[in-house]
Amino acid sequence: MFRNLYNWSLVLWNSPTFTTWASFFSRTMYGVVLLPVVTINLSTDEISIWLLLNIFVGLQTLGDLGFGATFSRAISHAYSGAEDIIIHKKNQIEQAKCFLLNLPLQIGN
Repeated sequence: MFRNLYNWSLVLWNSPTFTTWASFFSRTMYGVVLLPVVTINLSTDEISIWLLLNIFVGLQTLGDLGFGATFSRAISHAYSGAEDIIIHKKNQIEQAKCFLLNLPLQIGN
């Protein structure tokens, strides 16, 4: 039984989907649980500084827009010997053309 539980925990730990959802959940709980604790235990000035720092962290998260993952992916492609990072470039251009040509039909419906 413990072996089966251990195997499931390894599967979940190595699952990108699970770890992403766990990250979202932990960030949500950070605000839900920590905000009442902070407002009870800190003075008004300390709460203001804490909220200001949280605003800076939130703006940094919004400003990131996934560039870190994009750059690390591009660097790993370059180190692996890829000649071109955009593999499906021709297919993406054709899909964009089809979408733009059919846009008036989609709006009219």
